[in-house]
Amino acid sequence: MRSHHQVSPLAERLGVELNTRVTAVRRRDDGFSVTWRNKTGQEHTERADAVIVAVPAPQVPDILPDLTPPDRGSLP
Repeated sequence: MRSHHQVSPLAERLGVELNTRVTAVRRRDDGFSVTWRNKTGQEHTERADAVIVAVPAPQVPDILPDLTPPDRGSLP
């Protein structure tokens, strides 16, 4: 519980959506598009300059559908 109390105020200041599921990250000419579902299941897509993907390696291909075959092969 303690970490939740530390993360929530930071998330509010940064505009971070908690309790969401990222379904796709795609590279675009002007950055990235991030598609995600909120806790009610509503889908959103937003543009970002940069993206940090911090998930277990087996989940990466599902989130990054445009991953090249060599990059996919480097995942455990």
